[in-house]
Amino acid sequence: MAVRDDAYMTMIDTAEVVAGRYGISRERQDAYALQSQQRTAAAQTAGRFSDEIVAVTATKSVVNRETGETTREIVTLSGDEGNRPDTNIEGLSSLKPAR
Repeated sequence: MAVRDDAYMTMIDTAEVVAGRYGISRERQDAYALQSQQRTAAAQTAGRFSDEIVAVTATKSVVNRETGETTREIVTLSGDEGNRPDTNIEGLSSLKPAR
């Protein structure tokens, strides 16, 4: 199999290529992102991920922004914290592009 440079693109580069190739506007991307956030929030509220996520305990580093001091604390994550259920279209459209 031949090696192709474009097979090793970063995700942001891939997103730019796909958006350009298929004419996906920023507005359509924002609308899809909003729908995705809303679906995820609804699924979490309904407990649809409860059987799929295992709680993990880890040590977290916390940096004090004023002093620069780093402390550690033990935390247990029992759910996906990546989504933002309060997302709205105005907030998404106000975000600066990654590039």
